[in-house]
Amino acid sequence: MTALAQKHFNLPSSTDPLQMYKDTLYLTQISQAMCIKSETEHYRRLQSTIVDGEGHTMGALYWQLNDIWQAPTWASIEYGGKWKMLHYYAKNFFAPVLASGMVQDKQLYVYVITDVQDLQNCKLRINIHKWDTLDKPVHTITTQQFNQSHQSAIVQYKNSLDDLIKPSGCSDKAKNCFLTFEVLSSTSEVISPVNPLFLYSFNEASGLAKPRFMAKVAQKSPNVFTIHLTTDHVAPFTWLETPGIRGRFSDNGFVMVESAVIVVFYAWESTTTTDIQNAITVTSLMNIYE
Repeated sequence: MTALAQKHFNLPSSTDPLQMYKDTLYLTQISQAMCIKSETEHYRRLQSTIVDGEGHTMGALYWQLNDIWQAPTWASIEYGGKWKMLHYYAKNFFAPVLASGMVQDKQLYVYVITDVQDLQNCKLRINIHKWDTLDKPVHTITTQQFNQSHQSAIVQYKNSLDDLIKPSGCSDKAKNCFLTFEVLSSTSEVISPVNPLFLYSFNEASGLAKPRFMAKVAQKSPNVFTIHLTTDHVAPFTWLETPGIRGRFSDNGFVMVESAVIVVFYAWESTTTTDIQNAITVTSLMNIYE
């Protein structure tokens, strides 16, 4: 597991053995989620394409959904029901409408995938972000309107990566930048997950800084709580937990590109605002390095 993580990340640097163990576990969860995400989106992009006799794939069944005992496994749901990072990612990479990007031979291809919905007068939005710039992309491109039939995956944007990032102020080879994609309806409503594409491994990226988080909990309804989360830096793989309180979040493991977001926590047992406020922890990639 650590060998796989080292391909794309620096290993944690805590001198405390227990914290080092926890940070390493967190890093393995990122690796698992990103591996299955990359594989599944590749298959979904090939839904309408044949390349060298291969393609017309629509996704993947991954091993495995859940655990029947406590163990270090490939499951996306832990024994006891807790969602691992992979399960939050699966909710997005299997979304009925998705924009998915890939870089090949220095060309960026962005596919729009739609399984059950005909898309009418939609647009694709491409955001260029810098790791050291919070709250807004440094450059945005929105395509012309397009129509697309359901059960299809079509390239709706293609361009040289160098030409794309030229107006953004990204450094040489864009090591300090990453992209996000989203599909807009005819009324400019976002109808897909906001899907990131990291242009470099994180052990090569530049501009990342250790964020400071603040989380304020409020009750929305019985056993449903809103978490107002703030950060002072862009935070990849933002991960929330409530040790000792079972439940799930509306989103988790995400790239926090805004200084403030709202996340919803759905408790699976009776609890209070105070209990969650005292229990909640937030970390991100740069928090595991000293």
